[in-house]
Amino acid sequence: MLVPALLGLLLAVAAYPPSSFERSLERFLASVPSWLDPAWGFLSDGLWLWAVLLVVVALLSRRLVVAGEALAAVVLAGLLGIVAARLTIGEWPDLWAAIAGTSSAPRFPNVRVAEATAVIVAVSPHLVRPLRRFGRWVVILGTVGAAIVGGGTPIGTLAAVLIGVAAAAAVNLALGTSAGRPGLEDVRAGLAQLGVRVSELAAARRQIAGVFHVSGVDAPAYSLARAL
Repeated sequence: MLVPALLGLLLAVAAYPPSSFERSLERFLASVPSWLDPAWGFLSDGLWLWAVLLVVVALLSRRLVVAGEALAAVVLAGLLGIVAARLTIGEWPDLWAAIAGTSSAPRFPNVRVAEATAVIVAVSPHLVRPLRRFGRWVVILGTVGAAIVGGGTPIGTLAAVLIGVAAAAAVNLALGTSAGRPGLEDVRAGLAQLGVRVSELAAARRQIAGVFHVSGVDAPAYSLARAL
């Protein structure tokens, strides 16, 4: 995720200032009926709402490592966003305006979107699959909403998402995550280390978070208790 996101960001920076096609796309987005603006604004703000909710839940559940990864992703995304803005507009943007997404914030990139995306993507590996899927939809719909009412250029909004993905991927690589599901042989080897031998091992039919079904267990009671 890190390498494609950085390559896409470099292409977006190189494509600035907006081409005629991008200006046409921007005019098309501006022509969307204004009575839909509250809906687009809600979707855009939903990015930050979901990001804040994830951090709050991590703190309440004492998952301090997860909250720390989210904070690190926000800081890194903010730095990348400020540097990208400096490369495109030729001057350092106002820090508070960029973070808060005010009217004087740089149009390339949307730093607010980048930071929210960074939190969502960084925390995503620690979530069960339905919440991961919901988070992806929040990012997609929030990006569309930000592109329409966020005040940035279309490529600038896309660049913000790429910055968020790159920042989150870098943090996950540096600090690690609980992402992924072990294979059957990995589980069998882990059980063997605990003195548990099984005759049959298979993923549960409706598993969503690394749950395995074990049958034919042959192990002392204390080994089985350790495995469970």
